[in-house]
Amino acid sequence: VTGAARALLRSAHDCSHGGLGVALAEVAMGRPYQAAGFSLDIDLTTHHPSLTAVELLFSESQARAVITCARDQAAAVAALAHELGVPAFRAGTVGQAEGTVRIRLRDALVEHPVGDLREVYFGAIPRRMGD
Repeated sequence: VTGAARALLRSAHDCSHGGLGVALAEVAMGRPYQAAGFSLDIDLTTHHPSLTAVELLFSESQARAVITCARDQAAAVAALAHELGVPAFRAGTVGQAEGTVRIRLRDALVEHPVGDLREVYFGAIPRRMGD
């Protein structure tokens, strides 16, 4: 990541482990020791129209990432991506703490409370260990 990109980005999650859907969930959940995750409002209705919802959300093809930035930096991020020859698609917005992850697809709507996602994800090992 270039210095210019570091100055613009708030987070980056690669799609190679679980696909776009998992990367979006990771954005929403945040880190394990922060108090809460963040709501997302994502519109993928026009993104890769030839793919099914499952392919779009869970393809683990390499060299893709979900990045976040401050709303007032979105145009600068898009300009930097263009300058570097990196394809970019603005999919949506990060909202307030907690809330809901909402992903609109051509033929489906995925909605889950961020707190539920955090509980399942960060509580998986303790649940398996009997804690």
